[in-house]
Amino acid sequence: MDFLVPLSLLSSGKLPAKSDPFYDPLIKSVRSGDLTTFNLWCDANEKKLLEAGTFLVVERCKEIVWRRLVKKMYGKPPNIANPKLTVP
Repeated sequence: MDFLVPLSLLSSGKLPAKSDPFYDPLIKSVRSGDLTTFNLWCDANEKKLLEAGTFLVVERCKEIVWRRLVKKMYGKPPNIANPKLTVP
């Protein structure tokens, strides 16, 4: 069961609505794009994650945190495939 929360986050990029309270800080940091909280949580729970075999999966979720942080800072990226050009 411990493996499902980080794996679903990594595979689909969607945050689970309800999960084990152990993963609540992880989910909140991913949702808000808070890289500092994510790193602190990973460092504090490294031993438990290694024992459960989920450490590498959680570390891969760092990319999602970075993506959310960039979207939060710069907004949604423009649609380059179909740009809307205005000609004066």
